[in-house]
Amino acid sequence: THVYFTTYDGAEGGVHRVPREGGGLETLVDGLDHPSQLELIAGTLYVSETGANRIVRLPTGGGALEVVATGQG
Repeated sequence: THVYFTTYDGAEGGVHRVPREGGGLETLVDGLDHPSQLELIAGTLYVSETGANRIVRLPTGGGALEVVATGQG
């Protein structure tokens, strides 16, 4: 139902989504240190935060960010 993607402006990044059928941008989390790869598994987004050498996860509808692995650089 949504398209998920990361952004990075050179200072900080975020994870966002937009409805597939069109509509407004929704920011799920911001303030990440160079988010890059994104994987969606069973309603959970996993994000490689390369600037912090860690992998984080969060629910697709937004919510608390959880660190699941560190030292992954």
